[in-house]
Amino acid sequence: MSKFSEIYNSKLFVNINSKKDFLQKVEQGLSIKKLTKNKRPLILFYIYLGSIYYAYKDKDYKEAIKIADGVYLDGFLIGWFLKMIYGKKFMRFGAEDYIYELFDLSLKRNKKIFLLGSSNLESGNSGAVRKINNKYHGIKIAGHHGYFQKSSIVIKKIKNFKPDILIIGLGLNRQEKWVYQHLDELKNVKVIIAVGNFIDILGGKSKLPPEILKKFNLRWVYRLIKEPYRLWERYVFGLLTLFFLTAYALKVKIIGR
Repeated sequence: MSKFSEIYNSKLFVNINSKKDFLQKVEQGLSIKKLTKNKRPLILFYIYLGSIYYAYKDKDYKEAIKIADGVYLDGFLIGWFLKMIYGKKFMRFGAEDYIYELFDLSLKRNKKIFLLGSSNLESGNSGAVRKINNKYHGIKIAGHHGYFQKSSIVIKKIKNFKPDILIIGLGLNRQEKWVYQHLDELKNVKVIIAVGNFIDILGGKSKLPPEILKKFNLRWVYRLIKEPYRLWERYVFGLLTLFFLTAYALKVKIIGR
């Protein structure tokens, strides 16, 4: 089976239709101790243009995203592809659309949250934890920056805190593979949610794109201008990968395999 064939058959892994569905899954994960097989956490990932590139290029990333219990759409072009090829329409949303409702839910239900990711600066992880504590009085939250050398230190800290929800923001590819590699050591966590660079935004290190760019599906332009060296590869090669995947999908639809 070719790489394109496998990605095509996966329907790009997306199976969460809306923010409402996403939050319902989180609630299920918090309510039911043994929601998934082998007593592991409920895992929620996202997918956008760069994800397709990594799914094609990186076998470990592709295997990692397969373990997710839910994958939501965080990219306009991927949404276009899903609608055109499979006739399925998914709502696009990102961490900024649900994270504050998640904090409200955690406070209301007395659940613990651990933030993993961002820098060790005041505008990074520690700043995010402080700001959340100030806004949501009584919330149980802790964190650790993403620039660690040994995962064992971080895992020990997570185990000692015993969070219900692990919000992991190590960036696309790294965060999914980290969860996959350390899943057996995270069995006491109920829900794991990947958020990319959003902990940077919570801490103040980065800012969200202007709302008008979001309205016209141009958030990627803002991000590329802000971080060209980090993001150019995933956007450029993501577009190329999606182009060839679209060509493959059209070939299958028109003349078969």
